[in-house]
Amino acid sequence: MPLQIQLYGTLREIAGTSRLALDLPRSPADVEDLKTLIGQALPELEPFMGAVAICVDDALVGPADPLPPLTEIALIPPVSGG
Repeated sequence: MPLQIQLYGTLREIAGTSRLALDLPRSPADVEDLKTLIGQALPELEPFMGAVAICVDDALVGPADPLPPLTEIALIPPVSGG
């Protein structure tokens, strides 16, 4: 299943790009499968996968949520401040 993933903040800086095109080898797949794939494709992002917020079609999703085909996916790094 081909995926287009938008990266924001420090994830974009570390990856050196704002977009990733990856192919999930199995379908149906869930958000945890996506995190594993990103960590394998870009090992420098793997340490962040446990803390990123993932949005699918503008809605926050959890690790067990399915990834439907042809969706917009965004990875948002943790933020801090006050």
